[in-house]
Amino acid sequence: MRFSPRENKAASVGWREWSEEAFREAERHGKLVLLSISASWCHWCHVMDETTYSDPLVRELIHRYYVPVRVDTDLQPEINRRYNQGGWPTTAFLDPEGRLLAGSTYIPPETMRKVLERMYALYKERRHDLEWETSGPFRPEPVGDLRRKSLETAGLILVLWDRPHGGIGNAPKFPLPEAILLALEAYHSTGKKDFLSFAHQTLSSMVNSRLFDEVEGGFFRYSVTADWNEPHYEKLLEDNALLLLALEWSIATGGDGCLVKAVEATARYITTSLYGGQGLFHPSQDASEEYYLLGKEEREKVEKPAVDPLPLSRPAAIASRVLMRLGASRKRGDWQEVALEALERVFSTFEPGSGVAHVYGYDALGRGHLEDQTAVALALLDAYSLMGEDEYLRRSYQILELVLGEYGMEGTGLLADVADGYLPAKLTGAPAPPEALGEAATALAWGWAISGEGSWRDEAHSLLAHAFSHYNDVGVHASPLARAGLLLTGKPLLVKLPSGREYGTLSRAFLSLPHSLARPVPHEPGEGEPPFLLCHPDSCLASSEDAGALMESIKEMAPPPGSEEGGTGE
Repeated sequence: MRFSPRENKAASVGWREWSEEAFREAERHGKLVLLSISASWCHWCHVMDETTYSDPLVRELIHRYYVPVRVDTDLQPEINRRYNQGGWPTTAFLDPEGRLLAGSTYIPPETMRKVLERMYALYKERRHDLEWETSGPFRPEPVGDLRRKSLETAGLILVLWDRPHGGIGNAPKFPLPEAILLALEAYHSTGKKDFLSFAHQTLSSMVNSRLFDEVEGGFFRYSVTADWNEPHYEKLLEDNALLLLALEWSIATGGDGCLVKAVEATARYITTSLYGGQGLFHPSQDASEEYYLLGKEEREKVEKPAVDPLPLSRPAAIASRVLMRLGASRKRGDWQEVALEALERVFSTFEPGSGVAHVYGYDALGRGHLEDQTAVALALLDAYSLMGEDEYLRRSYQILELVLGEYGMEGTGLLADVADGYLPAKLTGAPAPPEALGEAATALAWGWAISGEGSWRDEAHSLLAHAFSHYNDVGVHASPLARAGLLLTGKPLLVKLPSGREYGTLSRAFLSLPHSLARPVPHEPGEGEPPFLLCHPDSCLASSEDAGALMESIKEMAPPPGSEEGGTGE
């Protein structure tokens, strides 16, 4: 278990792992389960370790009335999804059957003493009066028009846009990179300038605020103020990788010049501070307000905040995918090498029936998480597009077939967050989060585009239709679903290029575009070079002997600025 890196006595609480035995112990001794969900990068988790869980009276009350269970949100996200109380740390009170009685986030020592006594007393007084509601599995009714629903979700971005400061909503304010990417793709699909303005202004505002680390590069996790200028100082690999992609696409559409500096600095941060070599990415870096308030010369004299040494497959795959795309557009072979090496390390944990592990590297830990499979499948598709090697495509198809075969939730049209046989004790099956469902649909859409396999298109369509219904009330947090919906209904753009020694050079230009991939077309030596083809999955739109001319054809297909489609939500 991991605790605050600063002095504390939290470990002496006597935490148990989440297990059947922990709940049996609570039942045997008539105790409740105290669940602490923490993270290595979480500032207030560390504060709670240093204060509340280091308080001797708190520890004594926990020992008397509770079985304490500690969960790392990065290592067991399925438990976090079911019990999180609105942030980290989560402090939850469970009965011996794993049912949630009450919960909060950070609780200071003096309050925690009262809460621990009161919760136990209430449970002993009323445990026999508690009635637990039970219901059958949720069966969402699929939405009808995927494109309209996707554009309605994108339209919410404009409704909630904080125009003075950029971003969505008020304080606390998170960057929400998926929403920024959705806005850019909605512009690509509709030509509506407001989407582009939102993305440009939001990214420029963040880059020119304290949310962006001007010394070492990268973005902090969020700001407690609407103007981005009071950040929480932890940095996450997944967020920074997605923001890096948003920066690059914004630059390609005429974004502010300050974004160019931010791209280089953020990519440098990811490939140095968050990269440990040999394909191993660090998923996060600890918060330290004192450190990040120092100037460049002062920082060089003190120890940097700790990085999480456990490499997680999902953020590593996302970072690999983004570095492949940016390496292609910026001709940075070093970024591509890092991306491919990391992707190889992640996929080396693949096992038939369970897929890639949740933690990769020297030890493969955790199996059966959908979010890992979908992120890796997409990265493999990009590697295939970049390198033209069929092995990457074969691996991606392996994962997609596993996803369809092992993660389906019968009667719901959805995919489970954890495959059967891999759920921890006391947990029941639940739909995967929008990110994983959107990635699954995106990978299936590209699988259809490359293979022509119509059943994958149908699977993607059905999955999105049910997912939109299930997550109907999450607003812009459904952005990953809307991104997949725009791709699927707008038809992926596949550029077919002759295989051979020039393939890599040619594919780079097309990998830098939204909603497009390249694929090799084999030809025999001595035969004439086949033309470059610009295709949708069911038809080809343009043919040329010159890659530059084909790029011009793509530009001509883009909607003219100012054109609009319905469903913007305004």
